[in-house]
Amino acid sequence: MKKNILLYVALFLTTFSCSSNDPEVPAQIKNDAITQYGSKQAFLEQKYVGTDSYADIKQQGDFALGTFNYVDGEMAAIDNNFMRIPVSGKVHHASDTLMAPFAVVKFFMADEQKQISENKSMQEIWSIAKEAFSDTSKPIAIKITGNFSYVKARSVHKQTEPFQTLQEIVANQAVFEFEQISGSILGYWFPKFMDGVNFPGFHFHFLSDDLTKGGHLLDCTIENGTVEIDYSDRLILR
Repeated sequence: MKKNILLYVALFLTTFSCSSNDPEVPAQIKNDAITQYGSKQAFLEQKYVGTDSYADIKQQGDFALGTFNYVDGEMAAIDNNFMRIPVSGKVHHASDTLMAPFAVVKFFMADEQKQISENKSMQEIWSIAKEAFSDTSKPIAIKITGNFSYVKARSVHKQTEPFQTLQEIVANQAVFEFEQISGSILGYWFPKFMDGVNFPGFHFHFLSDDLTKGGHLLDCTIENGTVEIDYSDRLILR
C-alpha cells in the first residue's frame, strides 16, 4: 500500500509541477505548491514527534494547519499568523522554536471565489465548496471567511509516552463553542487516491478575526461569507 501511495505522489508531482523563469515574479507566486510535513500514515502509527521547526515551516507559506510535537494543541495559520491553540483555549502566536510532526502549508492565492449570502450549516458549506471545484485531481486549499452564528471547535491534550492512539486522543478532546463570531475556516481537501499521505476529503481549522479563538473545526453555521479556492500545482512531502 505504501508503495502505491508513493507512486501516486510521484505521478502527481510529475504531472502538475511547474515553474516560472521570470525573475520579476515574486517567489511565493512562482511556488504554488502545498508543502506537507509528516503524513496521515505516520500519525496513525503514533509518530507524534517531528524534527521540523516552525521557523522552517513558516518559510513555506502563509496559510496552514497542523499540530505540535506530542500533539500539544492545534495549529492554524492565516495571513502569515501562525497560531497555537492549546486545550486552555488561550490562542497565541506559535514560537519559531516549536516543532511539528504534521503540518500542511502553502502561500494562499485564490483561483476561484463563491459567495454565501444566507445561513448555511457545515454540511451545506462543504457542498457549496465541493460543487465549486473545477479540478478534483489535485489537493486544494480552501478559505471561508465570514460571520458565523455558531462555531464548535476543539483542541487536544499533550501526549506522553506510551502514546495514545489518535482515536483515544480525540475522545479526550477539549471542546470550545463560540456564538456570533467573525473569522475564517481554513484548511485543505485531498483526493481519495492520496489517502495515507493525507486525510482524504476536508480538514478544517478555525480562527477568529482577532486571532483569540479557534481550533479544529467540529461544527458551524455561517450567516454570510466568501469561499475562496486555491488549486495547487505540486505537493512537496518532507
